[in-house]
Amino acid sequence: MDPGYMDNTPVRPPPPGQVSNFTNPESRSRQVYILIAVLSAVIVLLIPSRIYSRLKITRSLGADGWLCIAATVRLYSLLPSSSQRL
Repeated sequence: MDPGYMDNTPVRPPPPGQVSNFTNPESRSRQVYILIAVLSAVIVLLIPSRIYSRLKITRSLGADGWLCIAATVRLYSLLPSSSQRL
């Protein structure tokens, strides 16, 4: 038995009206990249305003503020660069 047949055999039959496409499957990576870009832009606006308001009201930055900053820095270090192909 050839183990390569598993690459072209679906686990279940496709829904009615659909055809399995294992050679050129549909990709939604562009939609995911757009969603990441939009939500990252929202973060760029919200995190500084949160930190500013926290410093203005309490005059100190708590552990949650530092964790927000660390998470934002980590997020931007994981984002794909513009040189990567979509």
